[in-house]
Amino acid sequence: MQFTKFFTENAGVAFGCGIRRNIDQFNEYQDGGIVISMGKDTVSDPDDDTGQRGLVVDFIGTALVVKDIYKPKYQYVGSRGGNHTFRIPMTGDLSYEYLIAGAWSEGAVNNTPGKFKEYVIKSAKEYNNPVKVRFEGIEYKNEL
Repeated sequence: MQFTKFFTENAGVAFGCGIRRNIDQFNEYQDGGIVISMGKDTVSDPDDDTGQRGLVVDFIGTALVVKDIYKPKYQYVGSRGGNHTFRIPMTGDLSYEYLIAGAWSEGAVNNTPGKFKEYVIKSAKEYNNPVKVRFEGIEYKNEL
């Protein structure tokens, strides 16, 4: 996320991002810049104009990861059904990075709360510690 302009008249104003708490949330996980909301939900076909047909799904997971370098601070906001949010101190270049992940019980992978949580924690570690490749030069083999 990069803002082109960010004007504030008040001290302590921070960036923010969040995910909505699952409506029938039965579990959540929060540690550092990671938050996961897990629950049941009803999904419906977006092409069904009546909105009456739906499928009850035993597990839907939503996760948000903010990189540690941005020093995210978790804050639950109870209004409008509940939101899991992070306050992020302003950066010099007016930017920050985040990752969003989702899963459900009908998916091919990470289709249980435990598998999804494990996947998000592993992905957050990788996201915070990306592989860095450095080119040092060309080595030559001595011909005999």
